[in-house]
Amino acid sequence: MGGPGPQGPDTQAHLPADRRDLRHEAGAQAAQPGRLDPARPGPPQAAIPKDSGRHPPPAHRLSGHAAPDREEHTVITIHVNARGNGSVPRELIDRALREALRREGVRRAELSVTFVDDEEISRLHARYLGSAGPTDVISFALHGEDEDPFGDVYVGHAQALRQAAEAGAAPDEELTRLAVHGALHVLGYDHPDGPERRSCEMYRVQEAVVRRVVSP
Repeated sequence: MGGPGPQGPDTQAHLPADRRDLRHEAGAQAAQPGRLDPARPGPPQAAIPKDSGRHPPPAHRLSGHAAPDREEHTVITIHVNARGNGSVPRELIDRALREALRREGVRRAELSVTFVDDEEISRLHARYLGSAGPTDVISFALHGEDEDPFGDVYVGHAQALRQAAEAGAAPDEELTRLAVHGALHVLGYDHPDGPERRSCEMYRVQEAVVRRVVSP
């Protein structure tokens, strides 16, 4: 596998206040615990829909800001936030998510990827899935039906590095793969449990994106 693209020093992403509020509250659909083999599409998960009782309030309701006009959102906006939880391949992740959106024909979207520590990912895992311990990726969609994709992805940074080491994968590749995996769930993808995951459409798209940006 080829190495990831260059990256600069890890810094706090500058997000709008409403997005920071949303991240603080956190809301999501979670992955099942356990090791993720980078050759597979990741743990079972499917984004909790906007109207689910387990979904947190939309960002504008948490912060008091007016709801954005989705019809006027005509660009792809991607936020990568590490919260001081280690180095992440920001440019690689940005390219990977844009490639995933391009493949899906999405021209208007807002996605964010936040890397958190074991304590935070465990808290989200317990709160929204009722499962104990850290997991690798949690994602949720904020958009409603017929709205542009708008969602957040949380990646357990330490868990991702452990999985990469177990599988013999490059850390940046695994971090990118998990970001793509979560983003695809926001876009509506899902996959079955077990070995059959390797033959599902989500796996095919995910790995095509990773190969394209990590090993062009």
